[in-house]
Amino acid sequence: MVSFDFGLDPKDEAAAEFVGLVGDKLRHALIDRKRLKGLTQADLAKAINVDRSRVNRCFSGVNNMTLTTVAELAWALGHRITFDLTPEEECVDVRSNYPTATTTTQNVGPNMVAIGNAASSTRSNNILVESSWGM
Repeated sequence: MVSFDFGLDPKDEAAAEFVGLVGDKLRHALIDRKRLKGLTQADLAKAINVDRSRVNRCFSGVNNMTLTTVAELAWALGHRITFDLTPEEECVDVRSNYPTATTTTQNVGPNMVAIGNAASSTRSNNILVESSWGM
């Protein structure tokens, strides 16, 4: 596996990780809606009253979107946004904690999977993954 270290400070790394996660969720939601309903970026642009090129920049990762833009795109895609803040000490660094033979997954709801250590069910040892693109 190839790994790159760009030397980001923790603040910039946390921001980049969150922005990337939001972008990935939006892209997957668009792919899902395009497959199910034929929805296009032009349709989204019309729904939120902006030019298609602006929507394209949002989905390409070129644009640093405002929370309002994220909310508008989610609405146009027919999705609801959920948001949760978790204290750093309760988080698991998924980059250094890839699933192993002792890791279990469990369906906990529609399009949601819990990943955790088989020996422990504490919140700090579990990750909740939510997706709109089917699991």
